[in-house]
Amino acid sequence: MKKFTLIIILTLVSVSAFSQRAIIRRADRMYNTLAYSDAIPLYEYLLKRDSTRITPMRKLADCYRLTSNTKKSEYWYSRLVNNDVQVMSKFYYAEALLKNGKYSEARTWFTNPAVTAMNDPRVADYLKSLDELDMLMNADTASVKIRKLGFNNSESDYAPAILNNDIVFASSRTYSNWVKRSHSWTDEKFVSLFISSSDDDYASIAPYAPELRTRFNTGPVAFNKEHTLMYYTVNNPKKKSAKGFKNLRILTARYEKNKWKKTSAFPYNSMDYANAHPALSEDGKTLYFVSDRPGGFGGMDIYRCTLKEDMTWDAPVNMGANVNSVGDELFPFVSDEGRLYFASNGHGGLGGLDLFSYDLAANAQKVENLGGPLNSSEDDFGLVMFPGSVKGFFSSDRGNNGINDDIYSFVIQQGRGYKIYVVDSLSGELIAGSSIKVTSPDMIDPVVPASETGRFSVLLAKEKLFTVYASADQYQAKTQPLESPDANSVFVVKLAKINRCSLQGTVTNKDTGEKIDSALVIITDRTSNKVVLEFYTGKDGMYKYEGVTKGSVYEIKITKDRFFSAEGLLNAKDAVCAVAGARDMDYVRDLQMAPIVIGKAIKIENIYFDLNKWNIRKDAAVELDKIVTLMNENPDIIIELGSHTDARGSDASNMTLSDKRAKSSAAYIISKGISENRIKGKGYGESMLVNECGNGVTCTEEQHQQNRRTEFKVTGFLK
Repeated sequence: MKKFTLIIILTLVSVSAFSQRAIIRRADRMYNTLAYSDAIPLYEYLLKRDSTRITPMRKLADCYRLTSNTKKSEYWYSRLVNNDVQVMSKFYYAEALLKNGKYSEARTWFTNPAVTAMNDPRVADYLKSLDELDMLMNADTASVKIRKLGFNNSESDYAPAILNNDIVFASSRTYSNWVKRSHSWTDEKFVSLFISSSDDDYASIAPYAPELRTRFNTGPVAFNKEHTLMYYTVNNPKKKSAKGFKNLRILTARYEKNKWKKTSAFPYNSMDYANAHPALSEDGKTLYFVSDRPGGFGGMDIYRCTLKEDMTWDAPVNMGANVNSVGDELFPFVSDEGRLYFASNGHGGLGGLDLFSYDLAANAQKVENLGGPLNSSEDDFGLVMFPGSVKGFFSSDRGNNGINDDIYSFVIQQGRGYKIYVVDSLSGELIAGSSIKVTSPDMIDPVVPASETGRFSVLLAKEKLFTVYASADQYQAKTQPLESPDANSVFVVKLAKINRCSLQGTVTNKDTGEKIDSALVIITDRTSNKVVLEFYTGKDGMYKYEGVTKGSVYEIKITKDRFFSAEGLLNAKDAVCAVAGARDMDYVRDLQMAPIVIGKAIKIENIYFDLNKWNIRKDAAVELDKIVTLMNENPDIIIELGSHTDARGSDASNMTLSDKRAKSSAAYIISKGISENRIKGKGYGESMLVNECGNGVTCTEEQHQQNRRTEFKVTGFLK
């Protein structure tokens, strides 16, 4: 009986061993044919049976690395590094740590003696990037605004191309994802082209160029400047090159009769190596693409072809060691300024694929890492830009654990760093917990986090005018203009403590009653002749000054583009509020602003002239001086001063007289310092009567007086 039991056990062991060998053969076959996602569960099954097997563990770690699952690849490489004789496992472990943001641990493994002995140039690049980590992650981050577009979902969306204001991109929606970075596929589903419109701020998508769709992968794409020619990447996973890659190649299509028509294949496609990710120069005469053809520097390199006179492409030329590395260079894009942008995992960086740029015109000696926040510790690639601008789109798997890619928009504002200190107006001490907001039409993200020290560092565009709004608890908020000072200089905002009465009000539109946003409120203490508040209203139209003192007189002046300025006055007769407790308000001065309407006539007080004369009398000068004041308060308006008569007298004489009076009035205003290109006088005679008192009609003197009037109207603006 014991002998029989032993035979059974030996048989089961033999069957189990045979089964494991079959699983190993199947897993290795999946691995060798780049079907990494299919190989993963097989290797995991084997390692559950025997967790000490080095080769299956190494291949499992590779599978997770090549399908961009950095968390899992880090875990399995961590179990390898102290036991595997292959040094590359240590290198890949360091890369996984870097991509997962574990920079200190990554440095430890990149400086491991076995890794440094490899003499792989990527190691030196990674160590240099770690030395420059703070600069790469934080330099100029205030100048870049990034936004994840609304159409992204759980599938991979990547490699945008700009089509007018819309974007065409590759997506695994309904077809699943194929791994771009390493020529490998996660499953048998495929990538197609989609388009998203700026009309709804890139919230929705639609299929694009369905006539080019195949049973396999289509995308990414590149368009010529006229958007009549498209170069696009396709592949057929049933056909493999000598290296096992899935036949990546470039095709061409032309837009005819509202549809794309496939025209030809790129003449340098081959079954022995890949060609992918086309990009065109602005003039369409240079084609950039990536390839792993023989003679390169590592994995995928960037090549260029030049269009010859016979409209055929010259032989591909490698972009050289200044651009290419022993790693992969992917997704090239050429801006209209002649700068090459691309993604690489071979020039160091923050981890995974980083975005780089290269000055083609200068034939630069090295590439530049774009740094954060465009780059992250994960894969960032596929950057494109609008012509003549510093905004565009890029792809990234940040925050997705390498599972899928999303498309982001970005805007870059070049600028210079400045320091702003918020201090107590009396002691000069910094105010802890103070806040500032920097406003300008050119600012991207004007809100700066509150400071525990009262010191702020901001990035401002050069030679621009800004305003700084500073506030702090128990202090009077203040808005102060800032004209870009010298770099590294300190701009100081002094805030006064609140211990007096308040003056507040709401600014509204005189015609509609709506509250006015961004109106500049200037309050001047007439007693000291000092400006005590410069403040821009918010959407609530409100302003507030909390420093009113007894007996002082305060002048309130409000200005805003396309509105006539408004004024108010406060005579503070008492200071009861100075000793009051919590309060909402003390003095209220609501003000209305009249919108400036082009061509709308505005009647002014009568300007009197002697009979049949047009010289300016003293009483007329008083009224015209009001126009001078109005134009000084609204320095961008251009006006026409119109003079009108009643119907008595001949039409011709009335027209001549009114024109002379109007021009004489305009000349007087010009003599007061108003530029002559801002005002002109015009006589209308009796051509624009306001009642029925025309020629031959009997009217009272009062009715005739209604027609004898002077008006002005705004005819335009200087800016």
